[in-house]
Amino acid sequence: MKRWLILIALVVSFPVATRADVGFQGWGVRTGLSVDPDQLDIGAHFNLGEFVPSLRFQPNFELGFGDNVFLLMINGETFYLFDVPGSNFRPYAGGELSVVYWRADKSHGKNDDLEIGLSPVGGIEFPFSRHMMGFLELKLGIGDVPDFRVAVGIHI
Repeated sequence: MKRWLILIALVVSFPVATRADVGFQGWGVRTGLSVDPDQLDIGAHFNLGEFVPSLRFQPNFELGFGDNVFLLMINGETFYLFDVPGSNFRPYAGGELSVVYWRADKSHGKNDDLEIGLSPVGGIEFPFSRHMMGFLELKLGIGDVPDFRVAVGIHI
C-alpha cells in the first residue's frame, strides 16, 4: 500500500507539461533550518513555469542534517505569486507534496524509512540583483516531514 501512495504522490506532484508557459525557467539554491527533527537543510529547486499566470510549479530537493537523522526530501511545490502594486516584493502561498527518505541513527530504533507528507508554504520573493531573485520561505509540516521549516535562497 505504501508503494502505491508514493507512486500517486509522485504523479500528482509533477504537472503535465502541455501548456506553453510550463518548462524550465531557471533554478536556485536554498538553505534553512527545520524543527522536529532539528536540522540544517540545504537543497536546490527548479522553476518549471506557470500552469496559469502567477501559479508556479517549483519542485525541489532538500537534504537535512542533524538530530541524529539524515533526510532526503523530494518536494513537488506549487504556489501562487501575488502582485503588490508599486513594489518589487512578491508574496506567495501554496503547498507541497513530499516524498521523504529518513535515515536515523541506530539508537533511534528504525534505521531507514520512506514516508509522504504535505506542507503549506508561504514566502516572499524580492530582487537580489539584476539577474537574481532572493526569497524567504516558511513551511509547516503535516505527516512525516519536519514540523516547521524556514529557508532562504536565490533564483538564477
